[in-house]
Amino acid sequence: MPASADADGRAESAGRVQRGAAMISASRLDDCIQSADFWGNHIGLYADWMQTLSDRYAIGSALISTVTGLAIWGSISASALWAEVATGLMAFAAAAAAIVPKVRGYGDCARQAAPLSAEYGHSMGELQDALDAVKSNRPKAQVSARKAVEGFEAIKAKKDALRPYPRKLQAQVDAKRATPAPIAPQPSAGGGSVNP
Repeated sequence: MPASADADGRAESAGRVQRGAAMISASRLDDCIQSADFWGNHIGLYADWMQTLSDRYAIGSALISTVTGLAIWGSISASALWAEVATGLMAFAAAAAAIVPKVRGYGDCARQAAPLSAEYGHSMGELQDALDAVKSNRPKAQVSARKAVEGFEAIKAKKDALRPYPRKLQAQVDAKRATPAPIAPQPSAGGGSVNP
């Protein structure tokens, strides 16, 4: 969703509140680019996995239903209690296997996540162009930067709305952000050599 402004001039963008016309820094653009790159490379695989799960449950349900349909004739003719119970349990298992992907939302998640990879790729291009404009102090660089960040935040909001949410992938992003950047050795004031 694009940012919306209220009467006080605040803009809300995917949970972040900005006052007035806040400047978009090169660092913010770089963070967005890194995030768009990560999610653009991984969200398609996540969509494929959700579709695979949905398909596996559907195939399992069909196979169990087929076996149940064939077994029911044997249990009717044998009229043994164990055969009737086994057939009933198989019918229940088939129904459960059919309902799990619907309840968990695997198919819907796959359909919603699949186009996000391309959207993140497009956004990454816009963010890179905006970063280049900001770094070279081009006129209207902040306008293009704000538009690029708002577009990125709109895609991020779609990703954040996925159910089931890709928690393992988010954990990778969080771990990467938590890792401090290496500190470069500083030359000493006296001799110009670097201390180990």
